[in-house]
Amino acid sequence: MVCICLSQAGIETRSNVLLDDAEAANRGFLKRMRTGFPYIQLKLAASLDGKTALESGESKWITSPAARKDVQALRAEASAILSTSSTVVADDPSLTVRWNELPSDIQQVYPESQVRQPIRIVLDNHNRVTPDHKVTQLDGECWLVRSTPDENAVWQGKIEQIAIPADENGTDLVILMMQLAKRNVNSIWVEAGAKLAGSLLKLGLVDELIVYIAPKLLGDSARGLVDFPPLNALVDAPKFEFTEVKQVGPDLRVRLRPVW
Repeated sequence: MVCICLSQAGIETRSNVLLDDAEAANRGFLKRMRTGFPYIQLKLAASLDGKTALESGESKWITSPAARKDVQALRAEASAILSTSSTVVADDPSLTVRWNELPSDIQQVYPESQVRQPIRIVLDNHNRVTPDHKVTQLDGECWLVRSTPDENAVWQGKIEQIAIPADENGTDLVILMMQLAKRNVNSIWVEAGAKLAGSLLKLGLVDELIVYIAPKLLGDSARGLVDFPPLNALVDAPKFEFTEVKQVGPDLRVRLRPVW
């Protein structure tokens, strides 16, 4: 409309200048405005044989310190970080942006006091997350997604319980994403296990895969990358296109887009 008015006034205008760059810089907001869903990035880390942990569950660390610093930088771009209560109970992660682990070039631009913490969102249908877990104690907001919120819990930080329907397969992820979009969450960085990763992929909710591949072999008994149902034919296999392959320390960072 602005360009039309200017043109009618005899002022030369140009549209779609640096359109791709503008789309990339605002992809979360634009996705939310156009579809009612946030932009979802699924981060995975695996060995050369596609494994994420030993059979015992040991996974620290598959990837290098350089890769983990890279993850911090990408976390910082997200509106929210999504994980599960299984991950919280097993690893007690912070799910924060750790300034001291950011690449030095970013530290020079953003002092620690200016780092914005993404919202921490945890799928917690069985109310397993407690005030003793780090995600509930640190600065910034933490949202616990529960089918039945615990009204008697006493929290130390900015904790909100969000009621989302669930069944035997877990949280209704479609309803959850729609509700998060209504709360102005533009982009979500997902760090969780194979079950949630597979569920998001099966539902077609993933906009981008970011996979860190370490030059290691973990063996047949190690845990797989995603839980995905068996296929009857190769033609049924989900397809992706590579958008970037970059070496980060000794590891590779591969970015892919689903071809739905």
